[in-house]
Amino acid sequence: MDNEKILNIILKEIFNAPTQDDILSVREVKNGMGSVGYSLSIGGVPLPENRVQGIIEAAEQLYNNELFQLLLNEYEYDGSKRMAVEAADWERVRFAKAFIYGADFMRRKVDQIRNLHIPEKKGRQGKPKTNE
Repeated sequence: MDNEKILNIILKEIFNAPTQDDILSVREVKNGMGSVGYSLSIGGVPLPENRVQGIIEAAEQLYNNELFQLLLNEYEYDGSKRMAVEAADWERVRFAKAFIYGADFMRRKVDQIRNLHIPEKKGRQGKPKTNE
């Protein structure tokens, strides 16, 4: 049994946590001439087009949601404050950095998904969204 499978069993059975099979994956789709877009999958299973479009739309809504942005700001602020005020040792600094990393991870993931281009059917190439 490989390490990934062991880790997934430990996460699921002992910690009751999500496993790699529960995570949304973004994969680049290529043809012989380079990248043509992206596909989304969960647990290695590609998502149907309507579900992908729903996820992209939800990411756009999150990106534009004032409450979501304010909560991320608060989360990042709390981590920064912990690092500046309560960082008596390296363990607390690492804990505070985890807050900052979490906020940054969410911002980057939402932005990545909202800007995805999913290849069109019938071999037509499309272009990624631009933010103008």
